[in-house]
Amino acid sequence: MGLRTVGAAALAALVGTAQGQIVFEQDFVQGQPSPNQCTEWRAFQALLVPQDYTLLVMKGTNDPDGIECTDPDAIAAIAAALNTNGAVAVDCDGRNWRVGACGGGSELSAMGSICSCPNPGYIVRPCIGNANWGGVNTATCGGTTQTMIVEFHAGPPEPTACCLEDASCEMLLPDECEGKEGIVHRNKTCDDVQCDWACCLPDGSCESLSSQRCDAEGGIWNENSACEDVECTGACCLPDDTCEILSEQQCGDAGGRYNKGLACEDVNCEIPSVLMSTNQSTINNPRAQSFGYDVTARSITDIVASQDLAGFDFVWINPNVSAGDAAQLRAGSAEGGSLDLYAKGGGVLVINIAGNAGDQADIAPGGTDYIRRITHQAEQFTTPDHPYLTGEGYNGAALTVEEFNNWNSTDHGWLEGLPDAVTVLSNPDGPSWAQYDWGSGTVIVTTLTYGWGGGGGRLNPLDNHLKHSAFVAATQADNCTYKLKKSKAKGGCENCPSVGDDFRTEAECEIVKDCDKKVKTVIACPGGGPGTCKLKGKRSSCG
Repeated sequence: MGLRTVGAAALAALVGTAQGQIVFEQDFVQGQPSPNQCTEWRAFQALLVPQDYTLLVMKGTNDPDGIECTDPDAIAAIAAALNTNGAVAVDCDGRNWRVGACGGGSELSAMGSICSCPNPGYIVRPCIGNANWGGVNTATCGGTTQTMIVEFHAGPPEPTACCLEDASCEMLLPDECEGKEGIVHRNKTCDDVQCDWACCLPDGSCESLSSQRCDAEGGIWNENSACEDVECTGACCLPDDTCEILSEQQCGDAGGRYNKGLACEDVNCEIPSVLMSTNQSTINNPRAQSFGYDVTARSITDIVASQDLAGFDFVWINPNVSAGDAAQLRAGSAEGGSLDLYAKGGGVLVINIAGNAGDQADIAPGGTDYIRRITHQAEQFTTPDHPYLTGEGYNGAALTVEEFNNWNSTDHGWLEGLPDAVTVLSNPDGPSWAQYDWGSGTVIVTTLTYGWGGGGGRLNPLDNHLKHSAFVAATQADNCTYKLKKSKAKGGCENCPSVGDDFRTEAECEIVKDCDKKVKTVIACPGGGPGTCKLKGKRSSCG
């Protein structure tokens, strides 16, 4: 598909006419450069001569309505920059639009940056010279096969569909519609739009209302959904760890955590306690805290040397792992090491191993190795029904492969030496996300990079990762825990647990009476030091 209409000559005839439109519309194929599309893009740029522009639209397969710029001055500046292969940055309708050079030609971006890889994003750059030609509401590097459309409208505006507060529709000029506090639907007739959709009201009920009326009632509008298709209430975990079925607003007013559409029996309202590493903590740790988790932060060295790991629902190692960090993980993951014992005792150990320190062996219990290759290619889901990807059971998002198909979210190498009984979620050129049982607990290891650096923090994948880890911890079997009465170091160990510490074993239980009254055991020195620890304890809990 080339320039819409007969071709460049036909479009040129539209320039300066009363209702002229200059339109670029091209099909792009994932993984393939776009030389023909680049030729059409340059012809399109040549048509953007100075005139009275009224509307700029970027849309496509994955957003048929698209995004708009309606400020004539901003549109004129964007058109001029494209026409002259120049550069500009302007704010318009809540977005920062930019034009600038990327690769072998000009890029049009509505993401506030040039030559970057936001996901999802709104970027068109057919002349980049490779397969990172942009995307509309998708990954913009390595994007999926799609049609992308850019429209410049010139001349006086025509009447268009206007949704009014009472959910009626009139054909009005955009300024007239806005003057009546209506919602403008450009280039559409009233037959093309519906003005009333499901509105979840503060009391949890649902009415079919206009967007304006829903806002006035303090509701949440669900465009393109009828009341019978939406859930307006959900399980609300209250500050005292109890659960009630409430609306989102009622839950927020009560200081609770809202789980849309879930029943109380389907959620765990106990606040998860998580021990997180301090490397890369500015992205991951605040995100966990935003979910209400009780977060403790320590260095990887201090985590491996910790004697209180059993008190945490899950232990989380952030990415950007150094060689020294990897050495600590190796010691803690060795047989009898603190991380090994934590997982065997029923804990959930999450290791985000991506880093720049080269290949690292034995970085997780069971001898899992990290092979550091900066492949950064499209992920390939191998277990698409896994809860991490579906979001089911813990109010997560349904993840798509497109959310991982860019530099900021995809793999930074792969895993080798995994146990035989392992679930691999993604395997583009080697496992990049794996989960396996270890003793009574669970180990999750990933080489993905969405929690790493300023370009990381892809919200849906990261949010699911944190929520899923807490979900796994909440569904783990309980284990027998003992209060230590004696702790004796042997062979020079300096990191033995202290008397009075809790010591969690691999023995599973439903009630405390399922546990032996006493425990007597010898463990390897925590943290990988020399020697052992001789422990004696008295039954204290099942948890």
